[in-house]
Amino acid sequence: MALQKKLSQEEYERQEREEWLSAAEEKAVLAAEEVKTYKRRTEEMGEELQKTEHLFKNQIATHEKKAQDNWLKARAAERAIAEEKREATNLRHKLLEMTQKMAMQMNL
Repeated sequence: MALQKKLSQEEYERQEREEWLSAAEEKAVLAAEEVKTYKRRTEEMGEELQKTEHLFKNQIATHEKKAQDNWLKARAAERAIAEEKREATNLRHKLLEMTQKMAMQMNL
């Protein structure tokens, strides 16, 4: 009887260990699947980050190019304005000279 009881006890303990191991194995499988999911999501986010970074770098390059072009146009406009001012000054000077000549000729 004692032997039967001991055998039953050992069988019960073995079944408990098997259930515990089965539950632990199931948890390990779920954890491994979770790790795979997180790795995949991390890779996807990394790829998305690279695409976004590439897009922003292209946008920055485009804006820098436009800024450079606008700066060049502004400099050209400043030079043109300076030239126009010089031309206007020259024309005013010529007008003054001609007016003075005409005034001299009328006085003669």
